[in-house]
Amino acid sequence: MKEEDKKLAEEIILNFKSHESGIVNAMTFSGMFEKRSDKRLLIIKTLIDDYHFIDRVGTHAYRLTKEGWEFTSFNELEKIELEKNNREKIEIENIQSNTKLNRWLYKTKWLPLLLSFLALLLSIYFNYQDKNKQEELQLKIENNEKSIDTLKIENMNLRKQVINLNPKK
Repeated sequence: MKEEDKKLAEEIILNFKSHESGIVNAMTFSGMFEKRSDKRLLIIKTLIDDYHFIDRVGTHAYRLTKEGWEFTSFNELEKIELEKNNREKIEIENIQSNTKLNRWLYKTKWLPLLLSFLALLLSIYFNYQDKNKQEELQLKIENNEKSIDTLKIENMNLRKQVINLNPKK
């Protein structure tokens, strides 16, 4: 619809709203178009069939629908439609990214299991290796303690010998 036709349609809807009941007879409705009878049919069809702003009441009257009462302007209608399209695009992008992620997860579903099993084996191996090293260190500590004890005994024996060799005067 052209801008001129949109303005005329907005004027028509405002005229409907000026009537309390929202019902206008066919003669008054035709009078809203003045001398533009070629546009009359196009605008009527658009308002009735495409936008559902107006309904026929019998053959001699038209009435404003709920959508017609809520209508403010075509600019508002275009803004709402643009926002709706943007929301739909965002939803489609989210669905596409979720689909790609789910495909990847489906293809690699065994990978996390294999990685966790490998990690388990590695932790068991390193734990066993640490236990062996701890046992070796424990043996070395025990050997060192024994050698310290033997050295202490030898040291005492040597002191006794030194004392026995050097009697006190």
